[in-house]
Amino acid sequence: MRRIYFVPVNSPQNDVAHQNNIICQTHPDLTLSLELWEKSYELVKSEPVGKILHRFWKHHFGSEAEMRLSGIDLKKLEAGIKKILKLDRVSAELREFFCDLERASVIARAKRYVMIVIAE
Repeated sequence: MRRIYFVPVNSPQNDVAHQNNIICQTHPDLTLSLELWEKSYELVKSEPVGKILHRFWKHHFGSEAEMRLSGIDLKKLEAGIKKILKLDRVSAELREFFCDLERASVIARAKRYVMIVIAE
């Protein structure tokens, strides 16, 4: 599972030392279920969607899978999502997840928030 949070840049939740104590106890803004991730793994990893989306979809867990994206990196994530959404073979469930993630990313950039991803 990937839990996705959007927090203000100066928030204590943005501090790695507080991440497990604060963020993990709160409800994530978005989640990517293990089932959807597994079903969509080959599709996402086989497409030229950029390094950021590939890293997000990579098979890794725990601290090595943690991501912190803001600004231009969120814009690059959105560009990768747009490429995936153009494909005909994207399931309705994956399309819904990516639409939600793209929308949240656009809002986060506008608010100058950081996206934090925790993989379990």
